[in-house]
Amino acid sequence: MSERDMSETQIDERLERLSELAQSRREAKAHGLLGIPGCERYIRISSSGYRPVSVGTINPCGALLFDGREVGTVQDIGLAYEHATEKSRVTTQPPGKQKPEHQLQAFLIRRVLNDPVQAPKLLACDDLFDELRLVTDEFAIDNFVRADLLMLGRKKGQDVHVPVFLELKAKREGARLIEQLTSISDRSLGSNYNFEENVSIARKRAFERFLRSASGIDAPIDLNTPELIAVWPVRASSPAQFPEHRSVKEMRDGKIHMVGFCEKKEAYKFSRE
Repeated sequence: MSERDMSETQIDERLERLSELAQSRREAKAHGLLGIPGCERYIRISSSGYRPVSVGTINPCGALLFDGREVGTVQDIGLAYEHATEKSRVTTQPPGKQKPEHQLQAFLIRRVLNDPVQAPKLLACDDLFDELRLVTDEFAIDNFVRADLLMLGRKKGQDVHVPVFLELKAKREGARLIEQLTSISDRSLGSNYNFEENVSIARKRAFERFLRSASGIDAPIDLNTPELIAVWPVRASSPAQFPEHRSVKEMRDGKIHMVGFCEKKEAYKFSRE
């Protein structure tokens, strides 16, 4: 095992740490959209602590300034909340605009936090969910695999929730999406890694505690049927410009929901494929 690898025990400990941070964020009522329209902020949680980030159109998913200094990761939720309020301002330089994924990720965070009930319709997934709640973005289960968004979805017509892993790509990179989504799902839930049964059970329990701490829900959570969503640009109309048909078939076979996006005047339109 290399220095960057994490043992299963270390991963479970990371999930426990995330649960504690998520619980404190929710109890402080700091788990929603903060700031003012056009300059929205959100407090990201990671195993390192809390980090307020911009989810507005300027410097999307980028750093904030507080008292003239860039805001980093802090351990206290009260301090993170203070940094994310109107007293801080978004950095004037917009490096995020150079990366379409950041614009798209910030847009989705704003919309999901602002209206979880409308989020499934926005993502053209209202046949799957009645509600989507954001747990966190940039969710990392270990030092190698992560998901752009981790959400909790209430299944259509049921009072049952499932974990939803969503990955964004600015290009139609099917093979990469398959690898990332299956890896983060399997690793989070202790599946398909030849885990011993007790390791898999412990992983599921730790992951469920994290989801409940972040959301505060008491309803059942089904960890056996996670949903995987790949968001990428809408496919080209010409078959000659659409050579990734094999990866698309593999994604469908792997039960990955494909959602195409196109930009519409600083907003986005989504459609299922």
